Amino acid sequence: MNVAYGVYPFWRGHGLAARAVLLASQYAADEGGVEAVIQVEPENSASAAVARRAGFTRDEQPHSKDGQRFDRYIRDLRVDPQ
Repeated sequence: MNVAYGVYPFWRGHGLAARAVLLASQYAADEGGVEAVIQVEPENSASAAVARRAGFTRDEQPHSKDGQRFDRYIRDLRVDPQ
C-alpha cells in the first residue's frame, strides 16, 4: 500500500492526517496488506511527522525517475502499532 494525504490549511495540526493514515493502514492490513509506504519530500517536515506519528519508520532515500529525492517511511502492517 502506498499512502498519500493532504489536508486543507485550516485543518492542519489537528491529527487528522495521522488518524487517516492509521485507518487506511488498518483497512489494508485487514485486507491482507503487508507493508505501507509513505514517500515525503525531504523539506516537508510536517508530512514526515505524520508518518512517524502513524508508526512508520524511516527507510532508504529512493529517487523518482526524474531524479527527485524522497525520504521513504515504511510500516509493517502485520504488526500492531505502538
